[in-house]
Amino acid sequence: MENCKIRNVAGWAIRLNGEDCAVRGCEIERTGKGGVQIAGGDRATLTPSENVVENCHIHHIAEIFRTYNPAISLSGVGCAVRHNEIHDSAHAAILFSGNNHRMEYNEIYEVCKIADDASAIYAGRDYTCSGNIVDRNFFHDMKSDADSHIGIFGMYCDDNLGACRIEQNVFLRCQSALLLHGGHDMVFRGNFIACSCPKSVYSIRFHRYGYWRDLLPGGTHERGLNAVPWQSAIWQKAYPHLAEYLTWDPETEQCCPHYCDLSGNVIAAHKPADVNFPWDDPRFFNRMENNTVLETLPEGSTADLCEWILPALVPGFEPIPFSEIGRRS
Repeated sequence: MENCKIRNVAGWAIRLNGEDCAVRGCEIERTGKGGVQIAGGDRATLTPSENVVENCHIHHIAEIFRTYNPAISLSGVGCAVRHNEIHDSAHAAILFSGNNHRMEYNEIYEVCKIADDASAIYAGRDYTCSGNIVDRNFFHDMKSDADSHIGIFGMYCDDNLGACRIEQNVFLRCQSALLLHGGHDMVFRGNFIACSCPKSVYSIRFHRYGYWRDLLPGGTHERGLNAVPWQSAIWQKAYPHLAEYLTWDPETEQCCPHYCDLSGNVIAAHKPADVNFPWDDPRFFNRMENNTVLETLPEGSTADLCEWILPALVPGFEPIPFSEIGRRS
């Protein structure tokens, strides 16, 4: 589907399930439910679908069914979401499940407008939802009219999500950039977080999983694992730590993130990070190093800050290709 305009529908704008499906250059607005729901691939063999949603403008969605009807919903294996502009929704922009999806070069703003305990990009409660990548996106101007109990975030890996890599994203004027609620093999590296908003309390939350009884035999996470061939050679090669998760005590170890790397980020004119477990316990193999906190935002445009000012100012900070983010003309 290319260069289509879809508006004023009571349900989803587009629903696709298969392989090599593409939604390109479309504008979607004024939907009762979500924008694009796309799925495909084979989870048993981790064969990618090669589905793609790119260069689309999706806005003012979920106007009847306000929550859990995102601009883009991903499931299956190997979908790509790139160079889209997403804004103006009550709840999430992208919800994903499954494996090895890429979400990159998207601009997302003015979402989660009536929500709490929500985020622009969200997944949770599934160890098998692994291998997903969120790189080089621009999250900005995210604030909610709701009372803030948990808060809203740019990226939210909830309830012991499986491995996810989040690198070189920009979070500007967002209440919080990230919440990692449990989960293992998480990477949050080389990101730029700037300018808090009035409801901001923390820039990053790195927390232990609060519902450890779900990790007991027969619980939510074990049932999720048993729904896929996670013990096969294919899965063990793709996610080498996965078999190790169940060897840890649920109450004292499995609920604490392992093998996580929160390093090399820059936080400017925002709130501190919040960690509620002994992240540096050597049993957990976590890293948090070379993060730079700046009390004020250096002068310069966001593009200049990302591409040359911060790399020159902060040793080891890699340039973020900000000018490549967003829709292409």
